[in-house]
Amino acid sequence: MASHTDPFNQKTFNNLFLPWIQVINQNESGVILHVPKRDQNYHVKQFLEAIPFLSASISAFSQIQIITIDLGALALDDLFDVKNYIDSRLLKNKRPVLLILDADILLLEKPNLLSFFDRQYHEINASVLYFFSRNILYDKYVSNLNQYTTLFQNIIVLPYFEPEETRYFLTQREKQFCTLTKPIKDKILKYCGGCLWLIKEALRHYCRTIDERELFTHQEMITKLQILLNEMEPEEREILHQITLQDFYFTKQQKPYLTYLKQTKTVIQKGENYYIAIPLIEEMIRREGEMNNRLSIGKNNSIELNKVPIDLVFSRGEKKLMIVFVEHPNKVISREKTAEILWGNNNKEVYTDWALDQAMWRLRKKCMNLKLSRKIIQTVKNKGFIYKKHG
Repeated sequence: MASHTDPFNQKTFNNLFLPWIQVINQNESGVILHVPKRDQNYHVKQFLEAIPFLSASISAFSQIQIITIDLGALALDDLFDVKNYIDSRLLKNKRPVLLILDADILLLEKPNLLSFFDRQYHEINASVLYFFSRNILYDKYVSNLNQYTTLFQNIIVLPYFEPEETRYFLTQREKQFCTLTKPIKDKILKYCGGCLWLIKEALRHYCRTIDERELFTHQEMITKLQILLNEMEPEEREILHQITLQDFYFTKQQKPYLTYLKQTKTVIQKGENYYIAIPLIEEMIRREGEMNNRLSIGKNNSIELNKVPIDLVFSRGEKKLMIVFVEHPNKVISREKTAEILWGNNNKEVYTDWALDQAMWRLRKKCMNLKLSRKIIQTVKNKGFIYKKHG
């Protein structure tokens, strides 16, 4: 059972580890996804030290042997090294359970080891649990992995934690650092969401400085947020960027990434709307978007995106209109003025409401092709159109 020193209550402890137990009890294998390298050793240590919990939960506990193989920390360069490492630890009449940490290495650096681990399931009746930080179920990975039996028997996704779990965690961690006031505690829980790593950093900083002014903006916190973003797939980050812009139009190709972000509780869906469950990540994404997708007017009235000319993307009239938009952000341009800019003074001969709306739809489409938000140009009913500087 979880001890009083564990930062999780018993319910959280069971939710975290009972799926592992189920795989072991079934003499099967599988993967645990969304477990960053920094958390893998921590969770495995918790698991291995909970002897009463293991003996009560694992059938024939006395007849199994758990062997941890940390691919990132151990000097295991080839199959010979791995085989010797396992053989030197195998005990007679014990069924092995292999915990493969930092398994992402198998995808790129050591794919030959994956075949070896997969064979252990058949050759020595071993259960194999792989810990991945990334989602190997994406098409770009699974096509090269589908021949490995042990990877797909059981899929366990470790999501970010629920509010009641993070509150308990923070309360327990206070005992090791310092006591927080309720407003400070609420603030940490609100902005760090279910990410324990960020919660610990905020707690550590506050107890060191007793100053909340840079609680979420100090360098260590910024570094951790950047690490979290760098660990994501580019496609996942693109979805988060869209959500900060309230652009909820996702393509068919994006749907698997969106589904996984919801599974990990990085993204929450409410009706037709989505939001990022960790406000600090949302703020970081928002700042990146503001820095990286900047429209401006350059020399000779050229339209530039991040200082790169993009004039050729637009028609002559569209370019004129985009210049007006960029030079007058957040200002409504009337429908009549918009039509005049697009088609000139003779616009009344070609201007209908339908034609103008179609022209603006095409302009938005071109903006989306440039990875800008489709909401960067918004319609103000019965008035005109407005350019939102940051979507």
